[in-house]
Amino acid sequence: MLLLGMCCLFILVVISTYFISFMIQCYRHSQHQNEAEPAALQVAEILNKGNSVGEINGLSGASRHMVYASSCAAMRCSWPAYKAFSSLANDIHARDRESFDMIEDLRKEHIRQTVEAVLAYVSDFNHKRRSNSAFDNVILPTNYVITDVDLGCLNQSQSSAYTPDALPNQDDLTALQQYDEYNQLIDHRSGLYMAKLVAAPNDPDLQYRFSVLPAQVCGTVAPARTINPRSFRYICSLISNRVVKNPPIDEMPTAVRLTIEFAEPGSKTKVQEVAYAVSDGAHALPWESSGYSNENR
Repeated sequence: MLLLGMCCLFILVVISTYFISFMIQCYRHSQHQNEAEPAALQVAEILNKGNSVGEINGLSGASRHMVYASSCAAMRCSWPAYKAFSSLANDIHARDRESFDMIEDLRKEHIRQTVEAVLAYVSDFNHKRRSNSAFDNVILPTNYVITDVDLGCLNQSQSSAYTPDALPNQDDLTALQQYDEYNQLIDHRSGLYMAKLVAAPNDPDLQYRFSVLPAQVCGTVAPARTINPRSFRYICSLISNRVVKNPPIDEMPTAVRLTIEFAEPGSKTKVQEVAYAVSDGAHALPWESSGYSNENR
């Protein structure tokens, strides 16, 4: 009986040990997520800070509409009946074409500033979170750093820029809509431009780049939030294994995949936690208050 009791006690101790170990691992995993997800959200909020991506998408759409409308006007003014207005129409078209270069410069500067801001955040995060192992908690290590940052966007095909509801000439609007639908440049259900290179019909050398960003729906802006891995589309690696890369970035990123490495107390084991987050969606632009928003479509 004594031997049987000792065996039962031994089995109970083993089971209790495994159970406590399992609970500690679950707690650690939960705490790792509680550190990784807020960090990913902080980075995601940088990507569209001040609705910068939404504004550049909207400006790209407005510029494309102006260039198309002025090009149509310039072609009409080549007719004998409107020859007197030809010089003026060509000047207006040339000025509208310049808006493309201005938006391209703005887009590139936004990407540069965004990369700098993300790198600064990661550097500050890692500096604050590093600590001596003597201060590590038995259950949750305090020594952890961001090791990888991948930029991307939502795995969707629409941008946040709406197609025009009006142009100075109704025939021009109809022709533009037919051109865009035929070339699959817009989503006909939402009226949003697809997130890709979109040329101006009469100026094919002007390639407008629209980026993925959720558009507002009936005045509601999508908040910054964590997402699952399948919703993330990779664009580039900004930091890989703690090494800062210098990748060429053409598309404005609006989502992030962030990896944090945790040092396990009392051992050389490293545990990694990966979190995904997306920035907030596009906010209403001034010219979208009259005919460009989803609630009017």
